[in-house]
Amino acid sequence: MTDDGIEVPEELKKLENIDGLSISEGLYYCGSSKAYIKFLNTFFHTIDNRVQEIKESLERDDINTYTIKVHSLKSTSRIIGAGELSNFALSLEEAGERGDRKFISENNDKFLQLYISYRNKLAAFFENTIDTRKEISADMLSDAYSALREVVPSMDYDAVEMIIGGLREYKIPAADKEKIDRIASLLEQLKWDEIAQLLD
Repeated sequence: MTDDGIEVPEELKKLENIDGLSISEGLYYCGSSKAYIKFLNTFFHTIDNRVQEIKESLERDDINTYTIKVHSLKSTSRIIGAGELSNFALSLEEAGERGDRKFISENNDKFLQLYISYRNKLAAFFENTIDTRKEISADMLSDAYSALREVVPSMDYDAVEMIIGGLREYKIPAADKEKIDRIASLLEQLKWDEIAQLLD
């Protein structure tokens, strides 16, 4: 049972004692255990890519991209119930909006350490969770890529997000999963040209 008296579903009980994760908040924002696990899975499996992208944006002194990235992470963290991480991301987002490089420089490493800590916190849950998704067929994967090629030129964010969401319902070959994760990351940054290049 959570601190606010909500009965924790059986499939989420392994998450109960994870510091910095509120199951009740996650269920509130996601609406169901299935949706919560889906969001949590995406959060977990994109940590390394997002950390790298955040570091690279700072190395380029690209504060605009940095701000977009921490804004996205703020929203994702809130959805899964990682309140401390979400609030930290918010403070960095606000610093980025006002061009406060000093605050970002002094706090970004600590922020990334907190973010990376969720990789270890969530590893056992996903390692011990049976993946019941079906293998995607070659035809379905090909159709998905074709659909993406059709909607990306028109910068249809919702359509791309929907296609990616549909793909995540299936087991995808490693190389394609890496590509889809990259497309999802680029989508958050609205880098349409780079998405198009990946799909060529």
